[in-house]
Amino acid sequence: MNREEKRAYTRKWQLEHKEQTSIYARRYKQNHKDTIKASSQMYYQAHKDEKRAYQRKYGRELKEKVLTYYGNGGLACVRCGFSDSRALSLDHMNGGGRQEKISLGRMGGNSFYSWLVSEGYPKGYQTLCMNCNIIKRFENSEGIAEETNHFVMK
Repeated sequence: MNREEKRAYTRKWQLEHKEQTSIYARRYKQNHKDTIKASSQMYYQAHKDEKRAYQRKYGRELKEKVLTYYGNGGLACVRCGFSDSRALSLDHMNGGGRQEKISLGRMGGNSFYSWLVSEGYPKGYQTLCMNCNIIKRFENSEGIAEETNHFVMK
């Protein structure tokens, strides 16, 4: 039996014996807590820099993917065309971004971008550079709530 056949056999057996497998797994975890914890900590310490680099790269790619979609197919501000991704952000076209973050559990950054992708890119967002985003706030009198300890811009 080659490696792939063995993997397929194991997967099939685990699916057919799900309850039994989970009992074994739980029992193993209970009996080997210290060993599992120590080995995972050692692994994390040994691969910390690699993991951080991967997370940064993944975050950049995810942000660019979402901003490109909401930038009408280009990684640029839909108002002025500015294209430096470091200064681009996602804008709620009708305002209400703060209320949405609260309703979603204060989701921001990569978790919000992942949510947008998983929801099939819902409508109501656009890519704006930070300058255009601030200008839009003034034009639409979208103030920042006072309880966030920021000034209200009206």
